Amino acid sequence: MKFTGEHLQFLRTIKKVKQPVLARKLGVKQQSISKLEKKTSVCDERFHEYIAALNLEKEDALKLLQLYSHHTVIK
Repeated sequence: MKFTGEHLQFLRTIKKVKQPVLARKLGVKQQSISKLEKKTSVCDERFHEYIAALNLEKEDALKLLQLYSHHTVIK
């Protein structure tokens, strides 16, 4: 699966984590999170770092992204 910044933003929103909080967990600036969430493609390594900071397992993140896919189709 190709991951995008929209996917990351969706996961962060579902977990109810604000960008500044996530940035602190990842040791980056909030602007880095904002830029990452606007990307059209996110590498697997960055995706795994992001979901780990959200306390998500890969399988759970993928299940949530399936919901996201259904939600975006329904819009």
